[in-house]
Amino acid sequence: MADDINKDQKVLEKEQFDEGTTDEQLLKQIEEWETDSSEFYSLLKEIWETNLQYYLGNQTDVAKIRGKQSKAVENRVFMATETMIPIATSRLPDIEVRPGSPDEVSQMNADELQSVLGYHMERVGIQGQAEKFLRNVIIRRYGVWKISWDKPIDDVGLELVDPRRIRIPKYGKTVDELAYLIQDLELSYEALSEHFGKEKAEEVLKNRPKDSENKIRKPTFTVKEVWTNDFVVWTSDKIVLKKQANPYYDFDNAKSNFFDRPRKPYIIKSLFETEESLIGETDYIQQVIPIQDNINIRKRQIEDIAGKVSNPDLRIDSLVMTEEMVGQITNEPGQILYGQGAADENKIRYGSPGVVPNHLFLDLNASRTEFD
Repeated sequence: MADDINKDQKVLEKEQFDEGTTDEQLLKQIEEWETDSSEFYSLLKEIWETNLQYYLGNQTDVAKIRGKQSKAVENRVFMATETMIPIATSRLPDIEVRPGSPDEVSQMNADELQSVLGYHMERVGIQGQAEKFLRNVIIRRYGVWKISWDKPIDDVGLELVDPRRIRIPKYGKTVDELAYLIQDLELSYEALSEHFGKEKAEEVLKNRPKDSENKIRKPTFTVKEVWTNDFVVWTSDKIVLKKQANPYYDFDNAKSNFFDRPRKPYIIKSLFETEESLIGETDYIQQVIPIQDNINIRKRQIEDIAGKVSNPDLRIDSLVMTEEMVGQITNEPGQILYGQGAADENKIRYGSPGVVPNHLFLDLNASRTEFD
């Protein structure tokens, strides 16, 4: 009995994720990884939603304001984001290839490779993708690219991945150090048949697996693509669709590889990392939310006060006209005030308008400066 317990304990301690692992063990390991990432992922979801609402202009409880109170929002989060991104992507860094030796042939080869890489970056639309990638870094705290082999053109492809579709552990300073990476895919029946065969597609269709919470296209099926550095598995709920060693690494001939060891085909970039984590502990929007709130509050206060004090009262002597006539007076431009003594400024005049406190303007400008 003791031997059996020790054996089970060793199995639990070892991550079962390689070619010799059964489908049941693979599914169990993936389930454990999803549980492991759930707490980290739930915290990020709250941040994503808050950042997105501030980017869209739904700020400082504007939806809760009722009546005639000011609903002013000076959306500096959006302005700052969409100012930074064009600056950062208007001219991407030039690719530079240096020759391995000073001879003419090496220099020619380096120049040719540099031209090829420059063309390839244009072909995959690196500039347009970089804009969306950086927008994800700012709003969702990190951006994700996936590198794959583009079969139609038989060349390296680059795919922008929505960060919400990625599950990773909290700890691991690089993609290589992450114990696992899980990506949610949405595939049609035709795509399932093409990638995993008609038999597997029929099995998925029959079982109607549970949809991912990130699913946005109804006619599709949710598939999880799960990576370690050495291995990849595709599953749909309780079905293993395909499993194989890392297809981007030649395990039989290590010298033929570009990298010295297998890697997950993803690039993940975040800012402000303070722990042993690939994802930063904060982001630009979270840092400026208190300042953005202050700007909105001050603008609303100024607008509310100005609305009350900028329309002075009209004071009319009772000898000029009757109370009934006064009741018909509006604040429309060009109005005529008629009555005996109406031209006498001592008998009909506007009161002095109130003043918006100057410290509100000073605080508003200080917050704008701090935000910038």
